[in-house]
Amino acid sequence: MNQKRKRKEVTDSNNIETIPIEIKKIILNYLSKYERQNTITLLSTEWNRIYWFKFVSILQIKKEFKNFCKKFKEKSSSSENIRSIYIYNKITNKDLKRCQLLTNLQDLNICSCKNITDNGLSYLKLLTNLQRLNISRCNNITDIGLSYLQPLTNIQHLDISYCHNITDNGISYLKLLTNIQLLDIGDCKNITDNGLSYLQPLTNLQYLDIGYCYITDNGIEYLQLLTNLQHLNISRSVRYDKNITDIGISYLKLLTNLQHLNMNCIKNITDIGLSYLQPLTNLQHLNISCCYIITDIGISYLQQLINLQHLTINFCNNITDIGIFYLKLLTNLQHLDIGYCDITDNAIKYLKLLTNIQYLNISGCDNISDIGIEYLKLLTNLQYLNIDRCENITDVGLSYLKLLTNIKHLDISRSENISDIGLSYLKLLTNLQHLDIDRCENITDVGLSYLKLLTNLQHLYISKCDNLSDNGITYLKLLTNLQLLDISECNDITNNGLSHLQPLINIKYLNISECNITDIGLSYLKSLTNLQHLDISRCYNNTDIGISYLKLLTNLQHLNISKCNITDIGLSYLKPLTNLQYLNISYCYNDITDNGISYLQLLTNLQHLDISWCTNIADNGLENLQLLTNLQDLNICSCKNITDNGLSYLKLLTNLQRLNISRCNNISDIGLSYLKLLTNIQHLKYL
Repeated sequence: MNQKRKRKEVTDSNNIETIPIEIKKIILNYLSKYERQNTITLLSTEWNRIYWFKFVSILQIKKEFKNFCKKFKEKSSSSENIRSIYIYNKITNKDLKRCQLLTNLQDLNICSCKNITDNGLSYLKLLTNLQRLNISRCNNITDIGLSYLQPLTNIQHLDISYCHNITDNGISYLKLLTNIQLLDIGDCKNITDNGLSYLQPLTNLQYLDIGYCYITDNGIEYLQLLTNLQHLNISRSVRYDKNITDIGISYLKLLTNLQHLNMNCIKNITDIGLSYLQPLTNLQHLNISCCYIITDIGISYLQQLINLQHLTINFCNNITDIGIFYLKLLTNLQHLDIGYCDITDNAIKYLKLLTNIQYLNISGCDNISDIGIEYLKLLTNLQYLNIDRCENITDVGLSYLKLLTNIKHLDISRSENISDIGLSYLKLLTNLQHLDIDRCENITDVGLSYLKLLTNLQHLYISKCDNLSDNGITYLKLLTNLQLLDISECNDITNNGLSHLQPLINIKYLNISECNITDIGLSYLKSLTNLQHLDISRCYNNTDIGISYLKLLTNLQHLNISKCNITDIGLSYLKPLTNLQYLNISYCYNDITDNGISYLQLLTNLQHLDISWCTNIADNGLENLQLLTNLQDLNICSCKNITDNGLSYLKLLTNLQRLNISRCNNISDIGLSYLKLLTNIQHLKYL
């Protein structure tokens, strides 16, 4: 079905009676992983039509939403029971008010609806059948908004993560919602130990995420009563100069139903802290990465956790071969990450009994050599292997991998001792889908010739391989399943090399930055209409003519053309790329002016825009950005002609979270005062 036909079917409501299964799958892709796993979404024909926000204007969406609610209200019998709604992030309080009519609603996802405030949440209090509510990243919601949720006593899943204006007082309103099983308050940085005290009545909680909250041992103590917890994330929970310590971990020993525990970057935990985990014999997932004080003694306490399937202990520099020895009893392990630990070949030898391992990361383990890799040949279930930065592994080591025919993901990047001979051993790994040989400087075109049989490859990273040329790229044209290709900083790849990419019509991500490409090379990309991400930065010979070839790539969402030789005319060719969310045109110096910026006005989906060091852009240029209300990140560094008046035009960009106005020497305190309405700004750089 082509795009034109899709638009017709969406806008012609009289022809819509049923929705194809493909569309339903697209809808489900917008749900969170928990919603997809735990709910069966029931969608009416009329409501499905509203989901096509990619092809209709937002005004049309609001009209459809209003009409739908009206029809629903008029029906005497609820023949269409709307159970689940995911609302696009343009919806406002007024639109949310219409949800009051949907009294059978069980599932509401308004994640990232930044125009919704506390007043909007007040309209939900009549939806007493709600079981799942996601208001994550609704940055204008405060404690008052949460107070309106108190009547929703049937709520089982509540996600308020990344709502930075919510404090402990807001959490206090949740204590009556005793049916809650899943609660995500991660990255709510104003929540402290006192907030966790209000969770004690929620004894049905099975999933709790408090990662990146400011929690200490006192806060963890309040969790002791939540004995039904199965999933707990306390990663990076730090309160100023205080941290969670072994004392805090001791309070977890009563949570014997825990299956998933994430303690990433709890840096004050020692071996004693791990000893308190021994009663948690139901644990299946444990993450203690970046807990730098932990030693082999701490790992010895994990021997009791025989149900462990996933264990992450990377960047624990004090763990040696002895620590890995203690893991040999954990025969259920499927996922093991021991990257950047102080281990040798002997550690890998101890792993050979763990035959269920499917995922293994030993990146950055400098003391592992070919001997260690030989021990892996018994792990025939391996599907993921990362040996990045293992500098002592050579071609001989790769020869031992040829028996691991189930491998789908292989990372051997930054391996200085691997050459074409090593790649020749990979040709038998026909299930490979992801291969990273970035910065393997001894690989040449001959090495790439061995990859042509790997027809299942979807992701290929070969950046910064200085000995690759156009001849090597010819071998890639048979890899028609490729979706991602990174050949950046391969300086000998020219236009001829890009001509061989034309058969790769499934490519969605292409990075050719710092290649020796001109406008002719970009003309070969016209057939790659599935491209969503394109980086041609630092291709200094690309001009407006080259940019003109990109106008057919209407699926592009990410485009980097910084340090290219383009002018205002080049920017005019971007007007059809209305799906763009990220655009970088920095360092185009004197060639882009305010007129060029005016061509960006139609790119209303832009969230990230970098026009730094475009020194001819002035106040009128910023005036042309006023329609880009989805902008979250704007960089105008070193645009020296911008004054206070220019900043006044930014006040409509209320979704801005990051703004860089450094080196704009004509901006004063008056200009900064115009930014006070941008209440969502988290990072402002102006020096």
